[in-house]
Amino acid sequence: MGGLGSRFQTEGYRFPKPLINIVGRPMLFFLLDRLKLEPEDKLFIALSQGIEDEFQVGAQIKKMDSVDLSRKTISLDCDTIYFSDILGTFRASESSCCFYFEDRGTKPVFSYLDMSEDNVVHAVKEKVPISTHANTGAYGFSSGNSLLSSCIRVLDVGVDTSGEYYISSVITQMLSEGAVMADVALVTFDNMKKFGIPYDEVYFGKPWADVYVDDKAVHAMLDTEKIAGEVYFYEHMPKEIKHFFPHITESVKNEATSTYTITMDKIEGVTFSHLATSRCLTKGRFIKLLEALRFIHSSQASLEGDEKLTEMKTACIYANGASKVRVRLQQHKALYEQLDSDVDLTVKGILNSLDAYEQADAGVRAAVVHGDPVFSNVLLEKGGEIRLIDMRGMLGDVVTTCGDALYDIAKVFQSLCGYDFVLLDLPMASKDVEILAELKEILRSFVQAHYNIRTFRDVEILTASLFFSLIPLHDRPNHQKAFYSMARGLIFPLETLNHAKNLTKSRYGSGDQ
Repeated sequence: MGGLGSRFQTEGYRFPKPLINIVGRPMLFFLLDRLKLEPEDKLFIALSQGIEDEFQVGAQIKKMDSVDLSRKTISLDCDTIYFSDILGTFRASESSCCFYFEDRGTKPVFSYLDMSEDNVVHAVKEKVPISTHANTGAYGFSSGNSLLSSCIRVLDVGVDTSGEYYISSVITQMLSEGAVMADVALVTFDNMKKFGIPYDEVYFGKPWADVYVDDKAVHAMLDTEKIAGEVYFYEHMPKEIKHFFPHITESVKNEATSTYTITMDKIEGVTFSHLATSRCLTKGRFIKLLEALRFIHSSQASLEGDEKLTEMKTACIYANGASKVRVRLQQHKALYEQLDSDVDLTVKGILNSLDAYEQADAGVRAAVVHGDPVFSNVLLEKGGEIRLIDMRGMLGDVVTTCGDALYDIAKVFQSLCGYDFVLLDLPMASKDVEILAELKEILRSFVQAHYNIRTFRDVEILTASLFFSLIPLHDRPNHQKAFYSMARGLIFPLETLNHAKNLTKSRYGSGDQ
């Protein structure tokens, strides 16, 4: 209960988290009701200063004296209900211990234990899935003194990369000092049978869903392959380009669930998406991005040992091209036909152009490419430096840093075509069109001057394929229509110019501002 409770406060809750009503009763009461306390037990409630200031309950809550501090102590999170006798289990334990359950969800929202075969805890990580053993929020200590001394040392060191103080930090401190902690699994199925709870299926942790909503965030289904590529990029990028990317403090793969967790520095800056839609993307700022990409494309990364890439040879850099469009079309043919009864003409235009591009081997080979430098993945720091995030690190299903540099350029051109305005549901006025047109010319001149390309038309074709392929990734019909219009407009610029203008006006208004 000692947390700030800021996540609930921002959602308009007046009371702190432990006192929020769940079916008519404060959350804390459900925890207390299930505890099998004995006469000699003492119950202490840890409070934040904010709760004390508002409710004035300090007089009723006594401080632990020396006798209390010498006794076995268990810390329980206020938002967890235990249907087993957790206190009885702890009483029988001869050492400090952590209570855990098996979490096979896709989002690491708990703290996790790494244990030996004889159930001794080796390590604990907050929000990092080093195993499937997730803490329930119950931590037993051999004495209150051991808990107190470790808490003091953690406070002296300061908050870690998680950004908050957690009991898991205290456990880590104790383990580093040689403390022995056991793990205790909660026997869920036995308890369900004991209490006669009917069930068909039981999901531990978070069930599979497209979107999860909890007290921390709303997030989409994790793309574990994408994260695997990003991890590979961080591990293999040349030293000379590291300043363009966040510093990684830790990356962990949970082999049991094949999920990844990356912990990185927070970047203080603003995205190019915001700059572009706010008419603040100046020529100088845009050229900084282009120079950064050019520097990345000219860097060298060792591909030794990458047998798959050696086998793929020239075909590898086109793995996200025509073949991807064909797969996306096959999987979502009904959606595309719903957008345009004449979609086959658009598809033919895109695929014929991509096939010719690949057969001519017109790509610009680079040992390192970003893979997805749309404006939402580009940040301008307060000091004016460019930082890039969400690198792809994959060609098809092969993890690698290499690729076609023009694919990166096409991603930039995608944003210059109005991608961010559509994504953010912002009207694109005539002034915005004018600014983006000027930036397009800067991009065209820069690419022709610094890249060995046959024609800038190749960039437009690649961008058309990007718009076409991303349509099934968006659920909103207005976004799908806008992206299809952009794809068709790039393939047939003269034929569909008026069609694209009318579609944009009908969705976003005339926008003559």
